[in-house]
Amino acid sequence: ADARFLRDIQNLVIPSNLVDNLVLRVKALTEGLSPEDTRMCEPLLVFALEREAQGLFAEHEHLYTGVGKVHAAYGLARRLSNKRPSIVVNLGTAASTRIKPKTVVHCRRFLQRDMDATALGFPSGVTPFSDTPSLLTYGLAIDGLPEAVCGTGDSFVSHQANTDFDVIDMEAYALEGVMYFSV
Repeated sequence: ADARFLRDIQNLVIPSNLVDNLVLRVKALTEGLSPEDTRMCEPLLVFALEREAQGLFAEHEHLYTGVGKVHAAYGLARRLSNKRPSIVVNLGTAASTRIKPKTVVHCRRFLQRDMDATALGFPSGVTPFSDTPSLLTYGLAIDGLPEAVCGTGDSFVSHQANTDFDVIDMEAYALEGVMYFSV
């Protein structure tokens, strides 16, 4: 399975203008601000693994967090404590039984798919005694890319039984959580 996963990552085609379009969008949002306020128009591109970047984004600031929610949250929070970019872009791989393989999608809604305290009376996905919503909605719309809901968890999923999300990953909810709390 690992060799097939690596081959699929290597064969994925990422639109070459994706990051450039995001940079232009950030610059448009900052139009009219003073030069001091617009110095940070460079995005931070976040990947779990270096191989997900495919060497295509070397000219942009990037961060490799490692796999899973803890590594993702720690890596991004640590980075943001040192230097704050204008925008954080999570680029990586996700699985799906609904979306055709090698399709680039855009997610702005994120579910924590493996938090289960239902035995304590909490709904699935809800962290007990926390004000953090189980569905985080955050980010900019990206024209030309299909939008999907991402279900994040620290377990590898071989089949998608849950119908609340379209794609499955292991970092996005944690990354969005860091941004949610740091706004």
